[in-house]
Amino acid sequence: MSPHVSTQTLIEVATAVLDQHHNFTEAELISYVQECYPEVPDQLQCPLVVGAAAGAQRATHVFPDGKEQMLAKREKAWYGG
Repeated sequence: MSPHVSTQTLIEVATAVLDQHHNFTEAELISYVQECYPEVPDQLQCPLVVGAAAGAQRATHVFPDGKEQMLAKREKAWYGG
């Protein structure tokens, strides 16, 4: 069983992931989590990154603030096209 990671730590990691404007792929963001937050178990890294990105994407649709270009760039990097 993996060590317990606090909810506060997971929120901190998710917020930090969203601040990685120079990393646009899922793999780059997971590598960032591995390097900077080694206490996050491997099985939580991908769901944390994907959840943070999905939440941010949803928020931009609910509260648009001109960041559509950044979001489009991330979507293109993740999904192609």
